[in-house]
Amino acid sequence: MTAHKIFALTVFMLSLIQSSFSQTSLKEYGKRLEGIISLDDLNEQKYRLAIFDKEFEEWLMHNEPGTDVQLPMKYISSDDNRFNIFYYTLKRVQKDVRYVLFVKYEDDKGDVQVHIFNQKITPDVKSSEKIKDTEIRMSTMVIEGVKLYEVSFAGNRDPLVWMKYSDLKLMCMFEEINKSRDDERKKAINKKVLNRLKLLWNSSGYYENDFSGISRMKTLFSDDGKLKICTYGILFNDFTNLFSGAVIVKDDKNIKVFELTDKTGTIRSPSRMSLPGNKWYGAMYLDIIERKYQKKTYYTLLGYKGQDEFVKTRVVDVLWFAGNKPRFGAPLFKNDRLTYNRLIFKYSIGANMVLRYDARKKMIVMDNLEPSDAMYKGVYRFYGPDFTYNGYKFEKGKWILYRNIDLRNPEK
Repeated sequence: MTAHKIFALTVFMLSLIQSSFSQTSLKEYGKRLEGIISLDDLNEQKYRLAIFDKEFEEWLMHNEPGTDVQLPMKYISSDDNRFNIFYYTLKRVQKDVRYVLFVKYEDDKGDVQVHIFNQKITPDVKSSEKIKDTEIRMSTMVIEGVKLYEVSFAGNRDPLVWMKYSDLKLMCMFEEINKSRDDERKKAINKKVLNRLKLLWNSSGYYENDFSGISRMKTLFSDDGKLKICTYGILFNDFTNLFSGAVIVKDDKNIKVFELTDKTGTIRSPSRMSLPGNKWYGAMYLDIIERKYQKKTYYTLLGYKGQDEFVKTRVVDVLWFAGNKPRFGAPLFKNDRLTYNRLIFKYSIGANMVLRYDARKKMIVMDNLEPSDAMYKGVYRFYGPDFTYNGYKFEKGKWILYRNIDLRNPEK
């Protein structure tokens, strides 16, 4: 036998051994997972699952596992085999079921990527038993020549779909941005993210979609059903933030998309400015409050503005329409004798701030922020809650400030 044939045979045998090892190892992970899930102590189970998830993610990065899984682990792939999902389900309480997905694929540079996604589903009372038979399915659809990878959580004995991810690739690209430490790489991926998002934003069939699964983007719908707003942020190595998003307006069956361009660094006196969408004081919006006054509708937005090395920033903004175009900021916030177009709160990165809408009080409520010492006035890295609360109530077209409000639950 020639040296060349011996070398080829050796490579072949090693590949068989490696393949056998991968399949066996995958089965071993399944057996280990089965033992963890069967634990009665839920705290111990949670602790060991956290370790298991991290180890299995790392193992997938460096192995070709094959598809011979051991229950309770399951496996599916996309029709083009670009995305491979290993997943398991976990029933922690009587109704809630948590799905843990390990997604393996090659990115646009040819590098192997593995991301973990957690999804909790809470069915209604009548359907709680059916969810035991739920499986994950993958399908693809093409919009303007671009393939979207849909993931459905559905019953395997009936057509009921509990929920659906619109595009697994988009979800994975968000994770690539989050994990990358290269700012230029983040910007390059973000351009591709926006291109895929534009397809979804401009499709009337996706208007009602809340883009479940894209946890790094927040999607809000107005109560009147006329608009939704999608926003997300990217943190760079120098602690600057770049926010992106769009306002999507529904007019009868037509969809209008207004992309938002973050120009934070060029905006002077942002608390006093009214701005168009292409000169946006960027933020990731977490809640939307609709109010009408004299036939005009105002959508008040509670958002996270990001953070730097020492300071977090929160914002309360107002979205309204001049003609048919959106604008941000309006002179609606009245603090005693002063009026602002938006509210901006800055405080220590080590502190937490309450900022939410209280439906019981019909007010936007928040912590009052003060410096730890009077000498630090205006130095926001030393600001934090002083254990008192303020609130804004919408009265005659303005959000009026009320100080020292009581947020305790009323006596029953």
